[in-house]
Amino acid sequence: MSAAAKFSTWEKITRIGFFPNDCGDDGAEPEPEEIAICRAWMRVRVEPTKAIQTRMGSYGWKHMVEDAARALGASLYVPNGAFILAAMAEGYNVVRYSGDDPNGFFNMRARKVAT
Repeated sequence: MSAAAKFSTWEKITRIGFFPNDCGDDGAEPEPEEIAICRAWMRVRVEPTKAIQTRMGSYGWKHMVEDAARALGASLYVPNGAFILAAMAEGYNVVRYSGDDPNGFFNMRARKVAT
């Protein structure tokens, strides 16, 4: 099933993540700039896998984007939902962690980057 087809089974993705969720979510949507930053990071730092990977979910991945910004001297907050929407836009498959949880898993892994 494609990411777009899976997306249609959820009500929506908010800044917090999958909605509805158990986090007191107000339903606010991620900003386009937040999604664009995640997409740019993904193009350099991750690559697709055949299967969904459950070692790290959307919440962990979003922190990796924030850490990369900090390493460059920038202060950046990335909403969990922005990372999920960015992954879907980049063609990754996503599955929700569980019923009311805002987090998801993807068919992605960290790309080895030469140092």
